[in-house]
Amino acid sequence: MHIHDLILEGEGSTVEFTSMFPDRDALLSTLVAFANTAGGELFLGVNDDGSVVGVAPREAREYEEKLSSWVADRIQPPVVPIMRTARIDDHLVLVVSVERGPLPCCWQERDVGHFRSHRLLHTAGQPECPRSHAIAFEALDFRR
Repeated sequence: MHIHDLILEGEGSTVEFTSMFPDRDALLSTLVAFANTAGGELFLGVNDDGSVVGVAPREAREYEEKLSSWVADRIQPPVVPIMRTARIDDHLVLVVSVERGPLPCCWQERDVGHFRSHRLLHTAGQPECPRSHAIAFEALDFRR
């Protein structure tokens, strides 16, 4: 589906809009939610009502770098977001796509694992989501 059509359909379980770069917690919980459910796309530069406000080209590059760093440092098992920019109504929009992961994932904050399903944020607690990638994720019970 074309990006413009996705915006016209509005937000849902696989589409999220934000007019500005979200804080780390909101961003990571959204990406984890997508990876733990059906996948999804985050549109930076789009208001919740679907109106396109855009981001500056320099901001888009900075957002990509910051997002890549947060995802690499905090989400386990790793999630690989695909980032691209699109011109819509003469505005630049950053689109972040995440596919459904083969295993449940969570993100780390002070050694407490978090995950998100649909639009709800849950806390997994310790030691379900340690910083080490050597975890047996089949033992996690995130009830998809």
